[in-house]
Amino acid sequence: MHWSVAPLLLVALVGLPAIRAAPVCTALLPGNYQVMYTFDNSASDYANTGTTGSTNVGAVLGNPVFNATNAFQGRSVFLTTVGSGILLSGTLSLSVSSGFTLSLWFRNLKTQAALRTAFRGATDSQLAVQTSTVNLGFVIGTSTFNQYSSATLTGISADNKWHHLVVVGASSISHLLYVDGVLAGSYGRSSFVTQNLLAVGNHNSGSQAFADQID
Repeated sequence: MHWSVAPLLLVALVGLPAIRAAPVCTALLPGNYQVMYTFDNSASDYANTGTTGSTNVGAVLGNPVFNATNAFQGRSVFLTTVGSGILLSGTLSLSVSSGFTLSLWFRNLKTQAALRTAFRGATDSQLAVQTSTVNLGFVIGTSTFNQYSSATLTGISADNKWHHLVVVGASSISHLLYVDGVLAGSYGRSSFVTQNLLAVGNHNSGSQAFADQID
């Protein structure tokens, strides 16, 4: 990818979704976004931060592979095993009290009969897919799954296409989940505890890879 486009993981301190159906110029990103990972780097530089916001370089978890095969644009991350993911080098704080946005592209959900985790914080997973289903929700602790209304990946979990997921912490109201730019579900904010992000594409301890490819 070029540094001027962002079909990527985006972490922002705003309560509005960074919804887009195509790559977007960084000039259109929120001015106070915390970090932007292109996942388009060599083996010696796995992730880069955005031009503004905090510095939080990513590192590999397990055996992810970065290449251009079937990539959204440029390169993407292949989560080659159930233990593969991106582990942040430091705890990335989220402004839970004022709202935040987490954004990710994925291609083909992992099929193992276990939780599949897109975003993981210290105590909760902000977005995961339920064991043996394609329901989307969040996880309190290590096992308590809560579905975002009726949100699901039915019909798109293994269609060999790229899909866009956005989790919005909408300040004092609810957590909102968008799939390909459409509101897919919500959940009361009081249930959500974590105020940081530790891993992307997996649980920080591994074994819960989210998808075959992420970007």
